[in-house]
Amino acid sequence: VAADLVLFNALMTDLFPGVDPPVVDYGALSEAISASFEKMGLQHSDTLLSKVIQVYESKETRHGNMLVGQAGSGKSTAWKALKDAMCSLHKSGVAKWDNVKHF
Repeated sequence: VAADLVLFNALMTDLFPGVDPPVVDYGALSEAISASFEKMGLQHSDTLLSKVIQVYESKETRHGNMLVGQAGSGKSTAWKALKDAMCSLHKSGVAKWDNVKHF
């Protein structure tokens, strides 16, 4: 995937020369995800934090999501941490965040 990112960024530069992509600040979400890791008994990892934010971005831009990967790659951990973080933000009264229910 890292090699694809280099190619993707090169394509974006070709399509939109001189335009820098916006930097999204996930401050409150990142902090809530880190707190979720702690509640889950996990050590903080920037890689896992990035995966959880990718799951969030996919959720925000698609009608449905499916997490696919090898066993032990962090799929369940990612969605559970995101769920916990979003519920935590909702309970704290932070605008825009919904209470998430697992069925």
